[in-house]
Amino acid sequence: MRLLFVTPAHLRYSLSAVVFAQRADTIASLAAAGIESQCVVIACDDNLDLARSAGFAVVERDNSHLGQRWNDGYEYAADHGYTHIAPIGSDSWVDHRYFLNPFPAGQILTSVHYALVNEDGGRLAELAVEPAGGVGPHTFATSLIAKAGNRPVEESLDRGCDHSLLTAITAANGKAPTYAWRNLHPLQYIGFRSHDLQLNPYQPLRDRYSVHEHTDPWGALAQHYPSWIVKLAQTHYESQPPRRETAADRAYARAERRRLDREARTARVA
Repeated sequence: MRLLFVTPAHLRYSLSAVVFAQRADTIASLAAAGIESQCVVIACDDNLDLARSAGFAVVERDNSHLGQRWNDGYEYAADHGYTHIAPIGSDSWVDHRYFLNPFPAGQILTSVHYALVNEDGGRLAELAVEPAGGVGPHTFATSLIAKAGNRPVEESLDRGCDHSLLTAITAANGKAPTYAWRNLHPLQYIGFRSHDLQLNPYQPLRDRYSVHEHTDPWGALAQHYPSWIVKLAQTHYESQPPRRETAADRAYARAERRRLDREARTARVA
């Protein structure tokens, strides 16, 4: 297997540096296990220099459409002879052990496990995302996108790119993909949330999918990831300026209090 991590990136340079350090460690760990891998970063800003410094390949593309950027990465994989692709964001870690064992070429590797560090770095929620094809990272053979011209995602999309990818794979191959499930541990796939440029904030995902929440994210992460990389992530959050509360925050807090009150009343009646 020759595996390519495909990662669009935009701004958030401090977080990118943390993520790229862990990605480089993943690539080194896979190499030690006999698996060749690389990461390509698609960007138009200083993330290109950060990626080069980490030893990654780069594709320069403006930030007009996310779908276009994902496709640039997929096309790069096909053009450079990579047999498998792992799409993964510039705010995510993944445990290298997720990729160690082979899986059937016609299947997509996935899992139910995803964990989020909240925007302030003070909480970590373990999620179980079980609908449809799980949460990934959805890793697949490059051959699955060949009939889609190696650019399977609708180019103009700015969100929903995972769904577009899976829809294109289904259409190109005449059948829906099947999945190889690899649920190693709850912290095998980590997303780091930010106050800015965040498509899916912490709290709604935590409310919908959480099975456990930690108040010491860094202690929990240090059980599975190198301590020096965990320290980089912790330092990133400690260096971020405090965020002012917004009207939307206050409205969400009121709605949450009402929900908890309803649950308490229901429990008393029961």
